[in-house]
Amino acid sequence: MRSTTLDRIQDLVARNEVRVSLHGSEELAADDVQVRDVIAGVATGVMIEDYPG
Repeated sequence: MRSTTLDRIQDLVARNEVRVSLHGSEELAADDVQVRDVIAGVATGVMIEDYPG
């Protein structure tokens, strides 16, 4: 099953149209996760759970 949400996120990342909030950066840093690693993984990501918007 395809996710419209994931498709939209992947499209934005592919076009380099993403920004990470201060809070997001802090949370990633607290878990020792690099933003570049998250961005690199988005293309092969799989939606586990989606919430209606």
